[in-house]
Amino acid sequence: MTAGDHGPTIPASARIATAAKGGYAVLLRLGEDHQLKIGRLGAFEFPAGYYLYFGSALGGLDARVRRHLKRAKKRHWHIDHVSAVASAVQVWWASGTERLECAWARAVLDLPGVSAPAPGFGSSDCSCPSHLALLPDTPCAVESAMERVRTSQTGVGLQVTPVVAGGTGPGL
Repeated sequence: MTAGDHGPTIPASARIATAAKGGYAVLLRLGEDHQLKIGRLGAFEFPAGYYLYFGSALGGLDARVRRHLKRAKKRHWHIDHVSAVASAVQVWWASGTERLECAWARAVLDLPGVSAPAPGFGSSDCSCPSHLALLPDTPCAVESAMERVRTSQTGVGLQVTPVVAGGTGPGL
């Protein structure tokens, strides 16, 4: 097994504080179309493109995000099915004790051209339509989504961490 088989990592210089709790978003790039079975939700078409997955880790951001970045893992959460075939690009996070994923997901899903390719994805414990957003194929889509997340919660400092593919270079 090579280093790349374990998936991307967060560079040591940009690690999320181990004890930090809070909300996060993982920006993923799917290079080609896939049909994926997502647990009990069923099978869905996932077109190639950029996706944002929103979650919370009130038990520790670093461990949760690192788990999401691994390719070889038992599929437990909905995101595990997508992260097994997509490349992680960035992690956005904010420390705190509030559950931020619902506000962030709703804010991004309200942007023009953003869609939820799998209704109920990652949101089985809330009333959100989805915690996975497919961004439109436009030059400013990622920046627009990031700005929407930044402004969706007053006083929350959003951090952006690059992801390194296989531990050897930038994730994008």
